[in-house]
Amino acid sequence: MKDSQPQSLPECFPTVQTIIAVTTGNRIASITPDVNLEVDLAINLDIDLPEIVLVLNQEYKADSLDLDPNEVKQELRAGDPTSLELANIVEEVRNLG
Repeated sequence: MKDSQPQSLPECFPTVQTIIAVTTGNRIASITPDVNLEVDLAINLDIDLPEIVLVLNQEYKADSLDLDPNEVKQELRAGDPTSLELANIVEEVRNLG
């Protein structure tokens, strides 16, 4: 039997959601977990992602978060570049640190 409950969001999702909204000018309500950063939000990963990552690193400085924008971009492009995937990357690195 398939679990009908939605997948739980990473703890950091609301923060990632807010940072995406603030840095890109998108409405926070439009930044749902499954939204595609490039297609749905018109985020250019080459231009906009470095600023998003910079703000994420500042926000989670206490957790010693030090994401590399190029590595994040490669991970996002290797899969589905959604806001949930970005939050998963942040959460994974936070948990390692």
